[in-house]
Amino acid sequence: MNLSDTGGDADNYGDLSRLTHLQSLNISHNRLTTLEALHLQKLRNLRRLNISHNQLENVDFGEMAQDRLQVLNLSFNRLGHLTFAPLPHLNTLFLHRNYNVFFDKEFELQDLRSMTFDKGTKVPDDLLKQIGGGNSES
Repeated sequence: MNLSDTGGDADNYGDLSRLTHLQSLNISHNRLTTLEALHLQKLRNLRRLNISHNQLENVDFGEMAQDRLQVLNLSFNRLGHLTFAPLPHLNTLFLHRNYNVFFDKEFELQDLRSMTFDKGTKVPDDLLKQIGGGNSES
């Protein structure tokens, strides 16, 4: 489902939990400051989520569909601290063009193979080793 560039925020889109078969959601280039009202955690079949180019300052990974999510794009937001949540199948994470992102020490993404981030991002050493150094952008 493509809701990109529609100028909305979480209140405009409301509860998306009934879209249980949704596999891909693009809500990039909008005015999202929070994800709570979207109820993304109930989208159990979601594999790709693009919430880039919004105004998110923090993300509670517990608010996301965690069962099958493989690709997550959080680039071009205002993110700082990322808290731990199990995302067992996430293999690609885009974090570039945020503020100085840093992770909880417990942050673990067992299937992560690719991640883009800015030089100011404080990535735990174990996570960097897992992804072979990642792809740092200036």
